[in-house]
Amino acid sequence: KNMNRDNILAEDDTNCRQSPSELILVSGHSGTESINLIKLLLTDKRTKNLLVVGSIRQDGVDVNDQQENYFGDIEEKDSIHITRIHLGNLDEGSVNTLISDLLQCDEEKTRSLTKSVQKKTQGNIFFVLQFLEALQEEGLLWYSLQAFKWIWADDERIQSTMSVSKNVADLVVKKIERMPQELQAVLMIASCLGFHFDTELLKLMFDGNEIWESLTKIPEKNDIDVLLVTAVEEGILDKVVDMGHSVVYKFSHDHVQDSSYSLLPTGKDLEIFHLRIGELLLKKMSSSGKSQRERLLFSIVNQFNRVSKDTFQSGKKLELAKLNYQAAKIAAASSAFSPTLKYLRNAIDFITGSNPWTHHYDFMLELCTLSMGIELSIGNEDACNDLINEVLKNAKSLEDKIPVYLIKM
Repeated sequence: KNMNRDNILAEDDTNCRQSPSELILVSGHSGTESINLIKLLLTDKRTKNLLVVGSIRQDGVDVNDQQENYFGDIEEKDSIHITRIHLGNLDEGSVNTLISDLLQCDEEKTRSLTKSVQKKTQGNIFFVLQFLEALQEEGLLWYSLQAFKWIWADDERIQSTMSVSKNVADLVVKKIERMPQELQAVLMIASCLGFHFDTELLKLMFDGNEIWESLTKIPEKNDIDVLLVTAVEEGILDKVVDMGHSVVYKFSHDHVQDSSYSLLPTGKDLEIFHLRIGELLLKKMSSSGKSQRERLLFSIVNQFNRVSKDTFQSGKKLELAKLNYQAAKIAAASSAFSPTLKYLRNAIDFITGSNPWTHHYDFMLELCTLSMGIELSIGNEDACNDLINEVLKNAKSLEDKIPVYLIKM
């Protein structure tokens, strides 16, 4: 009963096929709504000719843990056959083949370099490529115009010079730190906006340069486009789409976004960054059209939600709770249950300390009612029951309790 129109269309389209179908799920950034659709298709008894190929990163990311739990659940309860293929880091032979191909050298000749690279990277492909680039920048790997071939330093020199930890982010941080400080400032602010960001919002962040006084050098607004092109050339960003009035970029890897974000101040200073970004976006939303307001809404709440709730006065807390509620309703309409819950929980947190059932009764009732349905939709029965008890305890009338009783049925 919680399927949206897209789920129904996808289900009908899959079931009407007479020939075998293949559905490829790239799940690195897939949300709950995508997982629910796959689960729906796999467990429907009418689905007979469907192969799902998915990928899940096992690096502690919550969404991937949730995906593994979902698929493990349908494997156990619905007898769906799942074949797991573990893809680990590259072994030394594979790394050597890669390096040999990149440098256009015989594999026997690149083995010494490969051993040096493998010691530092353990075969992490992203790390391997970053490390090779770092070797070149440090003068430990170079192309000889006299010999017409690539030459590299011996292992002892590489190991002593490249004092890098096993963390991929360390290499990326060092790479970013070597870039012009104006570009570093752009990347740091962009990392706050998200994995994807557009130039219109990014430039808005630099309308008042004085608010970023903790950054060493602030770029001129007119220089941002050139700096972003440089970041693309350096492999830090990828250009996604040019919309004419604005260009959408994304970080080339989540490690790159994390590394850019790690250069920001920490603690309260970091909260101030998010607070200022949120205020700039909120000001922009007040003068925007409906479609842009919806897009800005998610950026705004994502900024304010990173700031301690104690920072705000009661009036501001109520405003931010309502913004989170708006974002939750939009996310729920698209069956994006995971972000919906995040926004609902933040909305409740913003008003929890002000006797919400006394001062914001109707609002609290709406929040809890919607939260109950979402928690139940994703199988969080304990959380749903807690909300049910909360409403039954505080509801003023039988009419207000009816949605709770319907959910309990």
